Amino acid sequence: MEISITTLQFFNTHIWQLSRQQITNERLKLFHLLNGDIFYAIQTWPTDIQQLFWKKPTGDNDSFTLLLFFIGNGCSPEVIAKWILTSQHWAPHSKGEKRARQINFAVQNLSSKAHVWFYFDIHHDEWLYLNGEKRNVTRP
Repeated sequence: MEISITTLQFFNTHIWQLSRQQITNERLKLFHLLNGDIFYAIQTWPTDIQQLFWKKPTGDNDSFTLLLFFIGNGCSPEVIAKWILTSQHWAPHSKGEKRARQINFAVQNLSSKAHVWFYFDIHHDEWLYLNGEKRNVTRP
């Protein structure tokens, strides 16, 4: 997925039209990518992130948390966006479109919100803002 085409367009033309079996196959491929291939192995992720990762569909807060965690730890926005969007197959179409708009908003505002949005950094084992500064809180 290219962010140059909107996430909404991608959802409507590439994800929503797939059968349940095709979605399941796509999620399996994405899982293998995200579990140690292009990202850290799942056993290194915080437990709360592991639980959010498997939710179908993911809601507003959960999607945002997943986006920040994965992007902050170096994952391609396109890959985690596909994972979140494929989880919307189990939701009404309008919820999938809403999620696509949320992903677009977040990706477009990563730089301007880097001093506000934060995530748990696996490598440093602490909370960081997207700009790399430490966030002085304890892990929930």
